[in-house]
Amino acid sequence: MNTRPWSPADRLAWAVSVAVGAVLCAISWWGASGEARFDDQVGWATLALTGLLVASAAQAGWLLRGRRAVGDRRSRLIVATTAGSVEFEAIAVPEPTAPLVVCGPAQRRYHRPGCPLAAGRNWPAADRASLEPAGKAPCGVCRP
Repeated sequence: MNTRPWSPADRLAWAVSVAVGAVLCAISWWGASGEARFDDQVGWATLALTGLLVASAAQAGWLLRGRRAVGDRRSRLIVATTAGSVEFEAIAVPEPTAPLVVCGPAQRRYHRPGCPLAAGRNWPAADRASLEPAGKAPCGVCRP
């Protein structure tokens, strides 16, 4: 599935196709603008539709070629990583620690230290595991 890069001839063919489509649309607009009756404008509309189809086909070919190139590169990357040519370094992840939360003495809910409901209060920091057996519930706003 090796796709070759665009040659100058390929680029020129694409540019000419898009330009021909645009010129056909412009000519049909100019021609239809001088006609007062609908029956006289139908031929110009057909020409505009032809120009639109030519330009759209060129753009669709360009997009499909790009999609094919991305798929080819992705498959080569997957083959390279499964073949073992790419090595990943193991990173040590520290054990998650229980985050400290704050809770007032007469409060039913505990909060994160940055919670807007706990802002400006001098509540002591506590471990979450020690608050849950005491019947405290997490805040519904900050969801600690």
